Amino acid sequence: MVNAQIVSSASLAVTSTPTTLLTATSTPTTVGTVSTGGKRGLCFNKNPMTRFFGGSGSKVTWGYNWASSAGTGVNSAIKYIPMLWDADSSRTNSWKSMADAGIAAGAESLLGFNEPDHEYQANMDVSTAVRLGAPAVTNGGDPMGLTYLTNFISSCSGCTIDFCPVHWYDSATNIAYFKSYMASAKTACGGKPIWLTEFGASGSEADISTFLKTALPWLDSLDYVERYAYFYDGASSDGTYLVNAAGTARSVIGDIYNSY
Repeated sequence: MVNAQIVSSASLAVTSTPTTLLTATSTPTTVGTVSTGGKRGLCFNKNPMTRFFGGSGSKVTWGYNWASSAGTGVNSAIKYIPMLWDADSSRTNSWKSMADAGIAAGAESLLGFNEPDHEYQANMDVSTAVRLGAPAVTNGGDPMGLTYLTNFISSCSGCTIDFCPVHWYDSATNIAYFKSYMASAKTACGGKPIWLTEFGASGSEADISTFLKTALPWLDSLDYVERYAYFYDGASSDGTYLVNAAGTARSVIGDIYNSY
């Protein structure tokens, strides 16, 4: 397997905060009711950027912001999903109330630990993560990535895990690795559904456009992929994110992601 040069949003310019799944009322189990909505979603940290997606003609239906509440200004066409970023008490103390509020607002699933296998993200060992739920792992090499996920699953034999979130970053020209990684993620998760809560392709605007035009229909065709979110719903000077440099409209890549 080819390891990505960029394997985490922590390696990129955006300050990301948190990906798993917990019941609003539980401590260690991981659950989430599968939604009948579309697969395609947003990862964002500036709420106004969501206005460019969702609604008539868009395939984007949901989103998350690495936090446990949406705040104000999120497009009402985007179903918000709360996340518990890590096990720090500053987040866990308010998690139940935030999760309850999210469920009341229509969230059918909850996300949790963001990249506990990565030193610059949640950075938790398997035994700690087991007490809270299935992690969203990077596509880094051992002991990160799917090795971490496999160890988590084997260490959590008493847990109820409904789906596994994973991340993928690599070259836009490496579609073969992308496809093989997703198949490996399904195996690591024991055949349970996969949420690809972050994925990003490096390269030119043209390269990324070509990648997405192959990847998006392929992801939509896979019955084991329940949700996916391209990284990310924000502006970039080189046009490689979903919003243009001025932050005023979708980029070329954003147009593809919105409706292709």
